[in-house]
Amino acid sequence: MASAASYDFVIPKERIAQRPRAFGGQKLLVYRKETQTIDHTTFEALPSLLQPGDLLVLNDTRVVPAQVRLTSAVGDCSSLLFLDPLRADVSSMEVLLSAPVALGTTLSLPGGLSFHVETLVGGVPVVHTGSLHGLAEPLHEYLARIGEMPLPPYVERVPDKEDEAAYQTSVAQAPGAIAAPTAGLHFYPALLERLNAAGIQHVCVTLHVGYGTFRSFSTEFVEQHRMDRERYAVSAATRAAIRQARGDGRRVIAVGTTATRVLETIGTAFDEDDTSPLEGESGIFIYPPYQFKVLNGLFTNFHYPKTSVLTLTAAFVGSREALLDRIYKEAMATDYLWYSYGDGMLVL
Repeated sequence: MASAASYDFVIPKERIAQRPRAFGGQKLLVYRKETQTIDHTTFEALPSLLQPGDLLVLNDTRVVPAQVRLTSAVGDCSSLLFLDPLRADVSSMEVLLSAPVALGTTLSLPGGLSFHVETLVGGVPVVHTGSLHGLAEPLHEYLARIGEMPLPPYVERVPDKEDEAAYQTSVAQAPGAIAAPTAGLHFYPALLERLNAAGIQHVCVTLHVGYGTFRSFSTEFVEQHRMDRERYAVSAATRAAIRQARGDGRRVIAVGTTATRVLETIGTAFDEDDTSPLEGESGIFIYPPYQFKVLNGLFTNFHYPKTSVLTLTAAFVGSREALLDRIYKEAMATDYLWYSYGDGMLVL
């Protein structure tokens, strides 16, 4: 088994993006597996870098502003993050607290709501369960009015108006995520139009990104980690387009690890004559030496250590060593920015 510690490394604070680069200046590292070569460019080069007929698959989940500031802090706790903003049952809800509080504490939320903290689940940041009181509408609608973007903890500032657009992909339409599918943040509308004009089309799947996608390993070995299950949906049109591309021998390239997990969860369904829509829950955990069923390419950002998104990227690159000892070291020496608002890489 692979040691979880073998996926650990240190990123200097100044290399962690606090805001995204402006469109047009986002750096792109390209790794070609066949030749094991690395090139450095920007996302603006994609219309000539990719091939006519390539099919990009993006995740169109929409981030719910699921973080709520308390009307009055309790000790060091000033906010909570609802981990399942689509949940209808408002009892036994999981939340991330900005700091621990005593069990039995009632937290006051805007609009006259309250959250009663009942049990400690654990983790870092701290997960609790409890019940929400006073809600008179679907939770995601309340959050759309009251909440703020749930920026990851390594973005060390309070979310602002700029994040409302910056932390949402241009294809986002299905509310349900508590984190952005960050590779998709690079694909702004004008770039997608240029790609389409070059014969490079895109389709969308949906995976509502949850806390588990980014949770660090707490086990000694990678194989002992367990993924949370996340809701996915694939339309009939998307399923048919991917099936057609595969039948034509054209490349299917995922934009992000979340789109990858949808495609690999469904797997051989894209080879079937049936093109009806699909939906369900994905708990797939990908790590080397996983054999991919659908993909010919992967766009992704530079990831947090000891996470499932990192092992998925290593699996597609070919090995942990190729990713961390070669690609990441070169990216570190070439001024790439890391994590959600950082730069990207393309593996072909």
